[in-house]
Amino acid sequence: SDPVSSLVVPEHLLQQAKFPFIDVHNHQYNMISSLDGLVKDMDRLNMQVMVNLSGGSGNSLKKMADAAKGRYPGRFIIFANLNYSGIGTSEWTDNAVRQLREDVQNGANGLKVFKDLGFSVKDQSGRRVTVDDPRLDAIWDECARLKIPVLIHTADPKQFWEPMDLKNERLLELETHPGRRRGNDQPAPWLTLIGEQHNMFKKHPATTFIAAHFGWYANDLGHLDSLLTAMPNVVVEFGAVIAELGRQPRAAADFFAKYQDRILFGKDSW
Repeated sequence: SDPVSSLVVPEHLLQQAKFPFIDVHNHQYNMISSLDGLVKDMDRLNMQVMVNLSGGSGNSLKKMADAAKGRYPGRFIIFANLNYSGIGTSEWTDNAVRQLREDVQNGANGLKVFKDLGFSVKDQSGRRVTVDDPRLDAIWDECARLKIPVLIHTADPKQFWEPMDLKNERLLELETHPGRRRGNDQPAPWLTLIGEQHNMFKKHPATTFIAAHFGWYANDLGHLDSLLTAMPNVVVEFGAVIAELGRQPRAAADFFAKYQDRILFGKDSW
């Protein structure tokens, strides 16, 4: 179904932001080959800075950072990513910290943690690596020392774990994207995953964490308010949860006013 609205009213389609803005949640895996086109599109939108969260690590990250900063200085921020291969071995943590330090020297300005941590990352013994696994503690502490933020996506919308019936507000999404369906054993209950993330935030108060997608609490701003109060090292971005915010305009406006210094603009789309 793709219904066309019958509403007849004057239109005012916005093509450009009034003020220059930063998009803190973007993914450009092949950025080097598309830099010119990206900047043209950014200029049309009045996007001053794009944060590419898909920087990878090692030599590929260095090449990306060198190209972006050499050709378009000030327009791109690149985040490094972790490689979990070998986690559980005695040397993995030290190697991961060393790689992160090298990536920052090579141009990374932050660390992006994908949702595979908590979902599908397993250690050498085949066990699920939790978001708050102590073997990762040294990495978060290193981010504090390097003064770089950690943007982390944990779990998915809670509705992905709920029954697929007419009461599930994401029923159409789950029917059209069945791979997004979750369960308490796929791989854990929603609250377990979110609890692991919050425990991680609390264990590392000197590290700045950016909770992607409003931490999946855009539908419960009162609870998110209490979380931000309890964890002053956490900020949020609203990629992929604009619908939740748009249907509560007054509450969202109050929340944005209160936390205007801790809410980042993110699209998670391009």
